[in-house]
Amino acid sequence: MTNRRRTSQSLLLLFVAIASVTCGGGDSIILPIEGVPTKITILKGDKQPGTVGQPLADTLIVRITDSKDRAVQNQPVRFLAAGGAQGSHLIPDTALTDADGQARARWVLGGSAGQQTVQARVLATGTAGQLVANFTATAAAGAPDTIVVVKGDSQAAAVSTALPESLVVRVTDQFGNPLSGLTVNWSVSGGGSVSATTVTTAVDGSAGVRRTLGPTAGTQTATATLVGVPGSPVGFTHTAQPGSASKLVKVFGDVPPQVGPVGFRLTDSLVVQVQDASGNGVPGRSVNWVVAPGGGTAAPLFSTTDVNGKAFTFWTLGPIAGPNTLTAAVSGLPQVTFTATGISAQPATIAANSSTSLNGTAGTAVAPPPSVKVTDQNNNVVQGVTVTFTVMSGGGLVSDGTASASKVTVATDLGGIATVASWTLGALAGSNTLDATAIGAGGGALTGSPVHFSATGAAGAAAKLALSTPP
Repeated sequence: MTNRRRTSQSLLLLFVAIASVTCGGGDSIILPIEGVPTKITILKGDKQPGTVGQPLADTLIVRITDSKDRAVQNQPVRFLAAGGAQGSHLIPDTALTDADGQARARWVLGGSAGQQTVQARVLATGTAGQLVANFTATAAAGAPDTIVVVKGDSQAAAVSTALPESLVVRVTDQFGNPLSGLTVNWSVSGGGSVSATTVTTAVDGSAGVRRTLGPTAGTQTATATLVGVPGSPVGFTHTAQPGSASKLVKVFGDVPPQVGPVGFRLTDSLVVQVQDASGNGVPGRSVNWVVAPGGGTAAPLFSTTDVNGKAFTFWTLGPIAGPNTLTAAVSGLPQVTFTATGISAQPATIAANSSTSLNGTAGTAVAPPPSVKVTDQNNNVVQGVTVTFTVMSGGGLVSDGTASASKVTVATDLGGIATVASWTLGALAGSNTLDATAIGAGGGALTGSPVHFSATGAAGAAAKLALSTPP
C-alpha cells in the first residue's frame, strides 16, 4: 500500500512539471543540462604574426556557451603553451568568463621562430572538460644579438695554401634563432686572403669563406665583423707551416770571413738555415758539416734544424796557416761553403832569412841587408813579432828605415820576415857582427835566438899617402 502511494506522488510531480512548461511557463525554468559548457569559440587573436619574446598585438578571446548557445558565466578557462610555444607567457594563464561568456589572455611569444600554438581549455569535469580551442601565431626571429664561430678555427696548413676547412660564423637573435640576409665583413691579418670580403647570412644564419694563408710561416688570423652586434668581431687563428725545403742559406759566421789562430776554434759559430720557396725556415732537416782536408774540425758534425729552420756548428781551424774551407750539406739541396783564414799568433822559432856571412867595404852598407823569419810550432809564419837587431862588434850601425843606431827593432811582415833597412860596417877594416833576437809569448827567447850575422869589412880604395918614416 505504501509503495503504491509513493509511485503516485512521483507521477504527480512529473506531471505538474511538464504542465508548467507546456502551459506557458516559458524560459523561467531551466533543465539541468542547460548552463553547462558545450562549446568554445575563438573570437579574436588567432593567426597573428609577431616577434619572438614579444607580446602579440591582439588579446586572445574565447566564448563559452551551453547547448542553447547561451553564454556561460564564471567558467574557468586555462590558457597554456602547446607546440612550439615553449617559453611563452600567458597573462593570465587562467581566466573566468564574463557575463557574455568571454575569457581573455595576453600572449607573449616564446623564443622559437616559426609557428607557435596556445590552447584555451575549459576547466570542467566530464564532456565540458574536453572543450579546447587552439590559437596559432607566426613568430619571426628577433634583432641580431650574437655572432659566433661555427667552424674553421685553429687550423694549420702550408704557407700560401688554402686551409682544408672553410671559416663559418652564425648570426642569431637572443633566443638563438638564425638570422638571414645580414652582411658579414671579412678581413685577414698576417698575409693571405679570403674568398670574399662581404658575405650575406644564409637561411640558417651562417656566413662562410675560404681562407688562403700568406707566404710567411707563423700565426695568421681572420676576422668576421657584423657592425653593432654583441660579440663582433669574432676571430679565427691559424698556423702557417713552412713549405717544402728548397734552399740552404748561410746566416752567420761567414760575412766577413773569419780569421783566427791556427789550431784554435773560431770565435763565431757557423749558422745555416733551410728555407722553403718563400724564405721560411724548415725545421727537422739534418745538416752535415764537412771540413776540407787540413781545414780543422767541426763540432758537431751533424745537427738538425730547429723550429726556425736553423742549425749551427763550431769550427776549429787546421794547423796550417792560410785558407780553410768547410761545407754545410742537406740532402737534396745545393751545398753552401764557409771560408776562414788561419794565422799564426804564437811565435816559436826565429831563423836567418838572408845569408849570415857577408862581405863589404868598411864604412859602407852590406848587401843584401840581414833578415830573419819567425814561425810558429807548425812552421807557419807569424806576423807582427818584434825582432831586435844589435851590432855586437866592428862599430857599425843598423837602420830601421827611419833612424840608425847600434840597436834597432823591426816587426815581421805578412811573410813573418823582419829586415833591417841597412847594416853599415865600421870604419876600420876587419870583422863585424850583428845579432837578431825575438821574445816569445811566454817571455822567453824564441828557438834559434839569437841569429848571428858576420861581415868582413875590406879596406876601401886609396885616398891619401902617408909617410911612416920621415925623409
